[in-house]
Amino acid sequence: DGLVATEALLAEGNAAGAKEELNFILKYQNAASGMMWHELSQSAGFIDWAGKYPYMYVHVDITFDFLSTLADYARTTGDTEFLREHWSAIASAFAYCHALIDPATALPSIPAGKEGANEQERMREDVGLSAAWVSAAEGYRQMAVATGHEAEATAAEHDAAAARKAFTARYWDAAKGFWIAGYAESGQAMTDERSHAGLLGQGLFTPEQEGTALARLASAGFETDWGTRGMSAASAHFDPNSYGSGSISALGTAEMAKAFWRDHEPAIAWPIFKSLLPWFHLDSLGHLHEVAAGDAYHPQVESVPEQTWSAAGFLSATVHGLLGLDIDGAGHRLSVAPHPDPRWDRVTVSQIGVGQARMAIAFEPKPGAVEANFTASGGAVHVSFAPEIPLGAIDVRAVVDRRNVPVTVASHKEDEHARVEFDVGEAPVDCRIAYRGGVRVVAPDPDPIVGGRSVQLKLAGVAFEGNRLTLDADVFDGEHASVEIETPWSVGTVEGGAAVPLSDGGYRLTFARASGKPETSKPDSGAPFVHEHMVVELH
Repeated sequence: DGLVATEALLAEGNAAGAKEELNFILKYQNAASGMMWHELSQSAGFIDWAGKYPYMYVHVDITFDFLSTLADYARTTGDTEFLREHWSAIASAFAYCHALIDPATALPSIPAGKEGANEQERMREDVGLSAAWVSAAEGYRQMAVATGHEAEATAAEHDAAAARKAFTARYWDAAKGFWIAGYAESGQAMTDERSHAGLLGQGLFTPEQEGTALARLASAGFETDWGTRGMSAASAHFDPNSYGSGSISALGTAEMAKAFWRDHEPAIAWPIFKSLLPWFHLDSLGHLHEVAAGDAYHPQVESVPEQTWSAAGFLSATVHGLLGLDIDGAGHRLSVAPHPDPRWDRVTVSQIGVGQARMAIAFEPKPGAVEANFTASGGAVHVSFAPEIPLGAIDVRAVVDRRNVPVTVASHKEDEHARVEFDVGEAPVDCRIAYRGGVRVVAPDPDPIVGGRSVQLKLAGVAFEGNRLTLDADVFDGEHASVEIETPWSVGTVEGGAAVPLSDGGYRLTFARASGKPETSKPDSGAPFVHEHMVVELH
């Protein structure tokens, strides 16, 4: 909980709170092994929590996650003094992680009597732990470079490179087009499809493999109207009431939304993110449950009504995914690549800590433009501003403080971003990015009913090429078979559906939901969803 909360504290600009939590975590490190602890009872001062009870030093994954979080703290805050002060403990933690690496695979193996993140199944290898090793080794290298430990940095770089080279061969199932969850103590591959958002965006898989996995994760097999299942409903061991084999985690759902935003698939990310909003009044107002059931919208029997990491994950997804903030405190640099809801008219963000500076941003998406204002106090900041613009937009141009400036357009399959760079000092900076044309896809908001099943359309793919917009979705019934598009263009022919103009501009596109099919033949969709395909000509 503390490590996830530390990331959220960094996301909200609370560097002091993050530092305090890291100090607290370091206080209970196992001095003999370098292992970081899993959990601590509030009554541990009165009992032998570390000796007679198996909970404190049982999760090997925590030490890997600690190094990654600490590296994020150092990069975000620029606080290299904290790293120097605790270098012995940091090096000891890395040595513990390194001791778990199997020379035969270059990836970690879970020792007997210990656990990875999965507490329900005994595993020898875990795909999430192997991904965490890559992140930990790269984070340790960054911290070693920052503190002048060049030999350690070089060794960690070699470790990370070896792990990356081995990862795909060890964990990608080419026949199923999805990753292997891990290996049981017997050595048998665990092929149930599990949602691991942390595997995405690290370059561990090829772009084609990651695209295949994302399409599967967007399907109705994983996605519900109230979040992302931890295991696909099509998997052999799926159990909607099991904590680890089918329930829906608020933290996992938030991380999944962030992963789709990071992969530039905002039309899919938004419904996943918004599926968490009803959780805030599922129990006590403003609280987020730990997990919900995987077949109907209600708390899973083992869930607690307020889980720190649920709230922390939601905040981190908002800051890093929706707003697209990435802070380099040491370099005094701020990257802003937001994916605002097309229906919003204004977004403001304040108290963004970039080193010693504090920044505020306000931007307004308008027809044919994005207008933004940046202010800074306490120091100058180099800003990279790259807001989402409609797919297929043309004639993109930018003005910063009434001066024409270069603008770079990054085109992705499902969205585009227009990037400009400038410095913000004592004087406010105004920026306007203008364009013509383009199209945005707006998926419907989920609206789950307590005790009800998932019925809303699940958008699984968006692409735009030439003048053709392609949509893929899993559809439950004709009542829940529509998406909207915002565009100044006109709709021509529609294959696989129909288009109706909207009074405020744009169109509603309705899939021609296949009749007479009680369930789909696609193995990754939850029955009775049917996979549908639509091609829309725009001109």
